[in-house]
Amino acid sequence: MKNRQFTKIKTCLIAIIGTQELFIYLLIIIHSIIMTNWAAMVLSSVASIMLIVSNMTFYIFYKKEISKDASYAKWVKLFPKIDKYLPVLALVINFKLMKLIYSGFCGWE
Repeated sequence: MKNRQFTKIKTCLIAIIGTQELFIYLLIIIHSIIMTNWAAMVLSSVASIMLIVSNMTFYIFYKKEISKDASYAKWVKLFPKIDKYLPVLALVINFKLMKLIYSGFCGWE
């Protein structure tokens, strides 16, 4: 652990705003159906599917590669709940949540 606290503001913003990405796509789909704008509905549906696939791909990569890293394993011992909950949230919501790990958010540095 470092002695000083720091937070990378831009990284935190990406993580926090990124959590809303799937919700925004779903709102666009609903609005497009109501307004009968089928092109926007199709494009938003494709974007939603791509986001879900990228979340699953990142989760698989995380479990295979990142979680086996020795220095990461040491760090996780300091914050054991992060290794349980954050990957699952990244799978369900958005992989950009993983940026919270190295952004200094809540003193996780």
